[in-house]
Amino acid sequence: MATVYLRPSSDAINLNYGGCGTPRERMALIAQVVAQELQRHDVITYTGQWNIDTATAVAQANLLQPNAYVSIGLGRGGGNRKGGRVYYRIPSEPLAQDLSESVDKITPTDLVQATEENYSRNRGAFYDLRNVTVPSAGVTVGFTDHKQDNSFVTQNSYELGVSIAEGILNYLNIAYKKPTDEQAEQMRMKYNNRKFA
Repeated sequence: MATVYLRPSSDAINLNYGGCGTPRERMALIAQVVAQELQRHDVITYTGQWNIDTATAVAQANLLQPNAYVSIGLGRGGGNRKGGRVYYRIPSEPLAQDLSESVDKITPTDLVQATEENYSRNRGAFYDLRNVTVPSAGVTVGFTDHKQDNSFVTQNSYELGVSIAEGILNYLNIAYKKPTDEQAEQMRMKYNNRKFA
């Protein structure tokens, strides 16, 4: 049976554009959607909690040895950049490609190879991608300092979570089974437009 480790952002900076809340709050919500969708397809899912540091999450993932490790967050410092990014290291390109293609259906998404230049510029970013011993990718669904991204993420948390789950399932060679229209509508009502203070 396939297993996946999800690592939602632990970032607590709140610009609160469009009621998005902190990346920690919003990404935990999106990770819930991803986990529910994966579990609906019989994929065992582990979710790192926001209150553990990245090194601990990496240690947990390396101990569990899941089929994939996916971090979920919002980028910062985007200025006029908006949309998604999927970061990866060379051995994980197939996972990242599947994620990028799936998330790109919801919001324009770039596939970005994490390089030494990225590491030094972002001071500690991609620690997980450098240290997890299983295929891994970092998905950013937008930028915290871009008002339109924040509003989009708030209004489409369910769809973003589903797109991430679809990308993971595609990587695992598991066909995505759509929920009924009624189930999908219930999930949209539960996750979309949920405001955080």
